[in-house]
Amino acid sequence: MSQNVIDDAIPIKVLINCIEENSANWYNRFNNLIGISAGKKEIGVLRTNVNAIIFEFEQKLTDVPQSKQVPPFISYSYNNRSYKIPTDVIEDTPATADTSYGSRDSLMGGNFFPRRPGTGISRLGNNNGGTIGLKVYRETNGSKEYYLLSCYHVLCAPELQNNITEVNYSEEDEKSVICPALEDGGTKEDILGNVTEGSLNFELDIALAKISKSQLAPQITFPDIIAPLATAEISDSDIEDGRVVYLAGKSSGYQKGYLRSYTPNKRITYNNNYTIYLNGLYSTTKMSTFGDSGAALFYEDGTVIGIVVASSARSTYVIPVSRIEKRIKIKVSLA
Repeated sequence: MSQNVIDDAIPIKVLINCIEENSANWYNRFNNLIGISAGKKEIGVLRTNVNAIIFEFEQKLTDVPQSKQVPPFISYSYNNRSYKIPTDVIEDTPATADTSYGSRDSLMGGNFFPRRPGTGISRLGNNNGGTIGLKVYRETNGSKEYYLLSCYHVLCAPELQNNITEVNYSEEDEKSVICPALEDGGTKEDILGNVTEGSLNFELDIALAKISKSQLAPQITFPDIIAPLATAEISDSDIEDGRVVYLAGKSSGYQKGYLRSYTPNKRITYNNNYTIYLNGLYSTTKMSTFGDSGAALFYEDGTVIGIVVASSARSTYVIPVSRIEKRIKIKVSLA
């Protein structure tokens, strides 16, 4: 006999399964819906202890038929248990990629030596600036080759402008990246490496540049925190606890926030109006702005958990670093 559960103990994984099974129907049913996530119900600026399915609308509409309104609870069965899942309805803007274009104030444009994650970067000759996320490596026969990691829409901005979403280059192709970024005064004298590969698809927005000089340090020196000291997967309990997170971005500098929710499927719009749905993103409180794409997200103990890819008026969205390590077979260089 199934039990009916209606309290704050409904597991996040139950909410995620419910979203994955029903999201297509909900997007068709509810006008102006721009996102669905699993997290804590919020009342104003206060975060409650209630796990809920969060419906994000560009604008809340009041004059709609009841059939088009989000119900206060959703009935759902999972593993022979019946749940009555609370919902939350919020207003937000669509998520857009966090590159900067043209002239913009930069707190960490790249005036550090050696260069390090958290500082500005762009392709040589292209004004789409972002942030160096991490120094990473691949090991073959005991030998390590080092790369810098950032978002595809940062390191491969010229390709994305032509709707190219996957690249593989040799170093001889000279797809050079510079630090500081072009908009921060970078020139060909500031070449840090050359793009070798990258993908923008439903799982990743990531690219690598082979480091051509030994002037990229691995560590992000946040005030009182050194990262990365380890990497880890984001757990459901991290979301439920609203765990505190940090980032160091080109435009925002040092920022502190907390984990907010898990979004199984999120629509992201890029500078050239190219749009894609990215699966399995985590959201935090708003921590980033244009130019922070690629920035690493980490805990107070220096553990890196994700890479910033986009933001809305309310939230910052990150790709989990555990997925990146598995999909493109790299390891993060630790501080």
